[in-house]
Amino acid sequence: MKKRRAAWEAKGLYILFLPVYSPELNIAEILWRELKYEWLQPGDYESKPAIMKASHCCVTACGKS
Repeated sequence: MKKRRAAWEAKGLYILFLPVYSPELNIAEILWRELKYEWLQPGDYESKPAIMKASHCCVTACGKS
């Protein structure tokens, strides 16, 4: 890879290495954090169907308010 890097850069191609875990770059992580701390209520965690329903309602409401 190091040998090819110079040729790639000459063509305007650059390799950018991202961190292994970077939630701030992942829109799904940002949305889930917002759901957990702002929209979901403690009762929504009582069962899997309850959390699924509440999460679905929150996601479908995104951008509507």
